[in-house]
This record gives sequence, structure tokens and C-alpha cells, in this order.
Amino acid sequence: MTTRYSTTAASGEKDTGIENMTVDGMEVLVSAPERAFMECLLLAPADYSFMNSFYIMEMLTTLRPKMVQPLLENCSSVKVKRMFLYMAEKAGHQWFKALNLENDECFAIHGGTAINLFLKDLL
Repeated sequence: MTTRYSTTAASGEKDTGIENMTVDGMEVLVSAPERAFMECLLLAPADYSFMNSFYIMEMLTTLRPKMVQPLLENCSSVKVKRMFLYMAEKAGHQWFKALNLENDECFAIHGGTAINLFLKDLL
């Protein structure tokens, strides 16, 4: 089995979203689904297409808002925050409604549509 190890700095120095997993009798640190998807967005479009990322987002129906919220707040990438929120809203996930989007100026609502809000300066 081949394992690819990579790290990203998008979540800052925090260990939010890092979990232990046992693989072949060894303890390894892995990203929780919420953090893993944000890491995929950080690597897009070089390693993953935005369309494939959106297809994955459509299937992420059980993400935990209590995990997503601190990850978004600690994320240093504006691209990741905006793409994550745009895709979550577009997919119509129920957990999206539980997020507090007024804490960060990156996604604070000052009027306008969600597309303009989340994708401003990216298109």
C-alpha cells in the first residue's frame, strides 16, 4: 500500500480537525472530513478540479458545524473559505444553516448575493 503524506498551513497552527486512526496496527494522524475537504480546496485547481471538489461537497451531508466553524475561523486562505461556503450553500446542506457567518469579514454579510459574497475577487 502506498501512502502519500502531505501537510497544509491553511488551518494555522491549530490541531482542529486532526484525528487519530489505526492503520495496520500503527497510530497515524489524519484529517477529519471537514478539514480534509478544505485541504483539497487549498490544492485546487492544481491537484483537484473545482468541479470534482463540488461533487465531493454534494456528498458531505454529515459534516459537523461545530467542527466546520473553528476550521473556517482559523483558515488563512480566503480562497478556501469562500469556495467552501459557496459550495456548501450551493449543495443546500442543512449543516450550512448552523454556521455563524458574521464572525469573519471574509464572509460577513454586508448585503449582496451569496455568489458575490463568497466568490468576490476569485473570478
